[in-house]
Amino acid sequence: MVYGGAATIDKVDSDILHKMQSFISSSNIFISNHAGARMFERGVSADDLITLITNGEIIEEYHDEYRCPAVLMLGPVRGIPHHIVVAICKDQLIIVTVYLPNEDEWSIIGGGNKMGPGECLLCRSKMREGTTEFIARVGGQVVVIKNIPAFVCPNCDEAYYSIDIQRKIDRIMKAFHEGKLLAKPLAAGEVDLLALDACQPYARAAIGDL
Repeated sequence: MVYGGAATIDKVDSDILHKMQSFISSSNIFISNHAGARMFERGVSADDLITLITNGEIIEEYHDEYRCPAVLMLGPVRGIPHHIVVAICKDQLIIVTVYLPNEDEWSIIGGGNKMGPGECLLCRSKMREGTTEFIARVGGQVVVIKNIPAFVCPNCDEAYYSIDIQRKIDRIMKAFHEGKLLAKPLAAGEVDLLALDACQPYARAAIGDL
């Protein structure tokens, strides 16, 4: 198998996959805010995620990009190929992102008795318990899920939440995709940078003063 153009022996694959399966069995999996939003948009559930990791193929390794070694995997979700970036840390897996292979916009934004990520995967700051929210765009609709219990980085605001929390989000996702979710209307403003030149003169002047 070839990772990033460099030949790697199959034993490395076996060791990595064995460690990943161990974390899956113990539910030591945390999902980044970014990955969670992408999963919601594409209808990828927690069970889909585990199947993707279990049955997927490692196609590239990352050793310097994150605090923990990471792998890029390819596998199907209900017959559709997906890529997933998984960081393999000392005590847990952290799902960095999930995306379709033909997407060009996948660049990563940017991991007591309660187990959680000790350090931020991106900036290495100490994570703190708190809440986060994410914004997902499904078709022409935007969904904001608030007050998600998570471990949050106080420095860069990266956030990770557990696979159990993801299963709760799955219920919201399923209801939304089936058109059964009655969401509270959200007041929001949208600005299209590409349409800036078409703004009325007073609008361009206001933007220029910022």
